[in-house]
Amino acid sequence: MRNDEHLHAMVTRAGLLVVTLALTTSGCSGVMGGNAAASCVGPLVSISQPTAAPGETVTVSGEWLRSGCDDGSGEVERPWTDAAVLFLQADRSIELTRVDATGDRSTATVDVTIPVDALPGGAAVAIADTDGPCPPAEALTVSAPGPPAAPLSGPGSLCGRWPSGPID
Repeated sequence: MRNDEHLHAMVTRAGLLVVTLALTTSGCSGVMGGNAAASCVGPLVSISQPTAAPGETVTVSGEWLRSGCDDGSGEVERPWTDAAVLFLQADRSIELTRVDATGDRSTATVDVTIPVDALPGGAAVAIADTDGPCPPAEALTVSAPGPPAAPLSGPGSLCGRWPSGPID
């Protein structure tokens, strides 16, 4: 490649970089008339500690616990109400309590007790909307003597790892 062709290619790449940076840093204003919020974060769950013993209390927190997405399309966001807080291990699901999400970030926080018959090893805690088949979950390790349970991967969603269908 000749020097002037090389220089032209470098200038072209630099121009593309500037345009790309301008587009990615300008945000979403201007998309769909400038009203797009695009803040439709999926539900998140966290627990106060990664390891707990049977009978021990942990704090479960959820954020963005809502259905719908107000992205400028007119869809209404609705906080989850009467959502199940579940302890999941092996092939069983134990409902620990129910919560209502509130506030701008659709949050809920509750203290729950790890079931006394939980097996040592992998488990998860989830918050499940009664209309949704795929609850967000956080991995938990149960500490106790005895045979270990199979590990569950997490955090994230239980899609594909738990029976589908609405939580009763």
